[in-house]
Amino acid sequence: MTVTRQKKLNEKELGSLYLLSETPLVTDKLLKAGQYSEVDITSFHETLSRHAPDMAMIAVSLSGNMIAESMKQSGNEDVVTLGVELKHLSVNTLEEVGRIWIDACRYNVANEEDIHDIVHQSADILCMFTSYFYGCCGDQLQTIMVQMFCER
Repeated sequence: MTVTRQKKLNEKELGSLYLLSETPLVTDKLLKAGQYSEVDITSFHETLSRHAPDMAMIAVSLSGNMIAESMKQSGNEDVVTLGVELKHLSVNTLEEVGRIWIDACRYNVANEEDIHDIVHQSADILCMFTSYFYGCCGDQLQTIMVQMFCER
């Protein structure tokens, strides 16, 4: 990203991002259930596939944030460490991509350099999410995430 100082997302902006995607709702359901099936993975995939790439990255960041909080409460030191790293990636990605999306869509302000940077970094960011999700959710979800983001 460029070194320009961007305003953090406020609660209203963050809330509006949550309302634009079903993916965090599916993630919440999976976390509360404590297990998932092929139907759940398909539901997760379908909610993400309805989004343009920028909104998909926001949805993954929102979901990653929820998964990170769950991982931090696991009691397993390795999973907690992974959760802290996932939280950092989720918040940073959400702040950067969410801010660009809100500024462009709501305020009609676009910084072309930031947009260019996000487009060129998005595949790497999404592959990092896939690695963290694997640490939490195992082989089945990792396979779906790799197919969706890393093999394109």
